[in-house]
Amino acid sequence: MGGSKGPEGESGKSSLRKSFHGSVAAFVEFLLAEMGYDASVDRKIFVHENELVEIDLFCERPLVVGEVTLKTESEEEAKKGLEKLMKKVRIAERIFGKPEFIFFVVANASREAEGLLRNICGENGIRLVLGKEIEEF
Repeated sequence: MGGSKGPEGESGKSSLRKSFHGSVAAFVEFLLAEMGYDASVDRKIFVHENELVEIDLFCERPLVVGEVTLKTESEEEAKKGLEKLMKKVRIAERIFGKPEFIFFVVANASREAEGLLRNICGENGIRLVLGKEIEEF
């Protein structure tokens, strides 16, 4: 796969991810405000059972747990992303209680991945947000 693995490539990807994450957090805060919540959504990092856990989208009241990814190109990547999200949901549930809202956010998904994500998220009460929705925001 082409692309720079050097410092410039990694820092560029990191900057893009941080910028997208900020837009996503603002978008989720807007959605919550539309539902009557005054909430602040941010990243949450903590240690659980000697393991570092990073939740990309977190709010304690209402309890929001979400995963943000830049790219999902295949059904396999989509499944892995959802497994990662659900692991974080289970951990958050043990500590904070049952999440009121679960988000899976993908900046760029292939048609194949998008179809699978829509089905699985719909069946499991997960709010799927695609990059094009955030662009319209």
